[in-house]
Amino acid sequence: GFVKRGYVVIAPDWRGFGERATCKEWIRYNRHPCNVNQMIYGYIGYNLMCLHIWDGMRTIDYLQSRREVDGDRIGCAGLSFGGALTTYISAIDERIKVACISGFLRTIKGEVGNFCGAWYVPGLLNIGYLPDVAGLIAPRPLLIEMGKKDAYIRIKDAEQAYNHLRRIYTAAGAAERLDRDIHPGGHRWSGIKALDWFEGEWLKRSDDHG
Repeated sequence: GFVKRGYVVIAPDWRGFGERATCKEWIRYNRHPCNVNQMIYGYIGYNLMCLHIWDGMRTIDYLQSRREVDGDRIGCAGLSFGGALTTYISAIDERIKVACISGFLRTIKGEVGNFCGAWYVPGLLNIGYLPDVAGLIAPRPLLIEMGKKDAYIRIKDAEQAYNHLRRIYTAAGAAERLDRDIHPGGHRWSGIKALDWFEGEWLKRSDDHG
């Protein structure tokens, strides 16, 4: 969808995925590769999410080096694990001007331990929840996608997280820069609002919000 709209799109293979997939011999049949990867990196002193974020920021460096890319108009969007990376990278790197988090936002409170190890951030619950992390994206425009039949993220928990996030955006004076797309499907990308959301916000120069 984004390519057809004329955007330059890059979809990196994150650690443990695609050409960077974990060696199959390391993973038993009943273990999730993400959890094994988190332990592998942990044994040598790294947090896997930190490495993913670093990779994402270096990806933006590369995009900005391309002649055909407007380096001041970088967006980020992703589903599930892509939603996790969109959340954290957009929160940390202000070069991302607009974002869409799909199939990821939830509170964590009722799901502790039932996550992919690649999403794990040590000590997060000591300072807040996932919507607090997403709130760091404010006042930049952010769209949240959630599926009514998502088997991984309960819609009630996603809506609770969104309401918390909405309070953060309101406090930041940017309530109009947050929206959601509740679609009838499961754990999938919707795109019903995302393309227009990105396109509309690109055309608005946001000097009043920094």
